[in-house]
Amino acid sequence: MGFSENLRDLRKDRNLSQEQLAEILGVSRQSVSKWESDGGYPETEKLVQLAQKLNVSLDSLLLDSKDAIDATDATSTNPEASRLFSGKIYVKSFNGDVLIQCNVFAVREVLFKTRSEPPCFLAGADTSNILSALGFEMGGGQILGWYSNAEDAQKEMDCIYSAIHDGETVYQLQYNADVEVRTFSVKLKDQSGH
Repeated sequence: MGFSENLRDLRKDRNLSQEQLAEILGVSRQSVSKWESDGGYPETEKLVQLAQKLNVSLDSLLLDSKDAIDATDATSTNPEASRLFSGKIYVKSFNGDVLIQCNVFAVREVLFKTRSEPPCFLAGADTSNILSALGFEMGGGQILGWYSNAEDAQKEMDCIYSAIHDGETVYQLQYNADVEVRTFSVKLKDQSGH
């Protein structure tokens, strides 16, 4: 299986129409149709953007291997991986006081963390706003929840994806760690609540 079939299968797996993928990439639907019918390849910049938006490596997008397009392995081993969904959902923030509408999510590592800080967090953004989309691509986004390990954050992202797929409009975090928010840091609470 080559690029055209990989692209078509990945697009369908993400529940995206050709029109939706074209809008995300800033190209015409005819361009996406041409790529999927083996009528050509996108320019290099668009190939990189395709791989990022579909959450796969360039190799898995271009190579002739069905196994190479399994995004599950890619996201579980890459804490910086993000997913783009065809729908939006409101996510209740980790402290439960804010509803944040999102359509794109990423597990991000905490840089320069102290021993008491959580190692990662789940970020979300609504990429229909161009400034939000640019900020998210540069590592920004609204913090949805803090996690004691990347596996829990990945499970959370998978559950959000399932909720969107099932047509839910609001999602309550399930795997986030209990944290204490301080002025300039976040601290994991221990089992006793301290």
